[in-house]
Amino acid sequence: MKKQVFKRSLAVLLVLAMCFLWGISADTSAIFVNGQWVIYTITNDAIHPLSYQTMPFMHSSVLYIPYTVFSQHMGFREIYNDRENILILSNGDRTLFFDLDQGIAYDDNSYTYARSALAQNGMIYLPARFTAEYFGLEYVYDAEKAVVRLTDSSAKYSMESILLFYSKTFDALLADYQTLPPPLPDPETSDPVPVYLTFAGALSGETEDILDFLKENGLKATFFLTADTILQHEELVRRIYVDGHTIGLGSASGLPASPEALLSEFQAANAALFRVLRTVSRMVYLPGGSVHEHYDAAYFTALEQAGYQIWDLTIIPNDTAPDAVGGEIADEIIMALITTETEQTLALHSTAAAHDALAPLLDYIHRRSGEIRTADLLTQPVRWDR
Repeated sequence: MKKQVFKRSLAVLLVLAMCFLWGISADTSAIFVNGQWVIYTITNDAIHPLSYQTMPFMHSSVLYIPYTVFSQHMGFREIYNDRENILILSNGDRTLFFDLDQGIAYDDNSYTYARSALAQNGMIYLPARFTAEYFGLEYVYDAEKAVVRLTDSSAKYSMESILLFYSKTFDALLADYQTLPPPLPDPETSDPVPVYLTFAGALSGETEDILDFLKENGLKATFFLTADTILQHEELVRRIYVDGHTIGLGSASGLPASPEALLSEFQAANAALFRVLRTVSRMVYLPGGSVHEHYDAAYFTALEQAGYQIWDLTIIPNDTAPDAVGGEIADEIIMALITTETEQTLALHSTAAAHDALAPLLDYIHRRSGEIRTADLLTQPVRWDR
């Protein structure tokens, strides 16, 4: 009973903390849907459907609004310079330049403002109050109703009349919005979660090129190897070890017949590893993953008693397909890294597609300040059940 009360209390605290971080009062009627607070947008006397092209969001207590609200509903002209990453917004009389790289805005008289635009999921958002007031628009934000309104001289009705007129429309728009799938994140504005780089399966002629790339870029990976792979590629295994990579143990037989059969396979791999390198490994992965229904408590007890550390391979791209293309494999991995919230284990194979995917993947991770981590026995394993 105490645990249930604690969980409810924790949930309330989390909601209140999120309200504070997003700058929304806890006594507001705002609702959290698809990863953000719902805020309605009205321009002059027209209310707009809830979408990424109209809905504002709060960041660091500043309300940001999509630039499309100004260009599509207030008659402004916009130009985006993708080479300089600058959005230009003009109403014919005045012009603002938002430099997204520098995090500033400046006008056509070169006067600089400490106001920044934000890029999120393929949309550019502008500081609502600053932008509206610069262009002479009236800006009103009703935190209790979660409504922002921009008006010019063509508006006919007061804010009180508008809220009363649209009182039932708010519920209808929210109902429609809640049926929509959450928007896919945009790779150019989304940050990847940390990832452990691993290689599973047989080694091949591509392994040398992969090891060259890893060495040139200062990357360390974990290679999960079976007994046969170790004995068939002794020189490659020695290079993997000398280059500073971690070696784990894999399985080539699919789902094991019993805990004893699985232990036997890992013991054979360790025997091969000891023959080649005079060392053994305690890092393993289970065919099908640790949450597969095939594995009962007996498997985990046996592995724990033998001192093995179980890792799950959580991202496994189709880089072994005959028609696999490196760029497409990289895109597949990137999307997986930005649509999850916890660290992942990326399992590549010794294929040309995997090798070709490494460069664009690494470039993306570096550009978005991501992190490739190194796994060892002192690392908390990535597991499906955690």
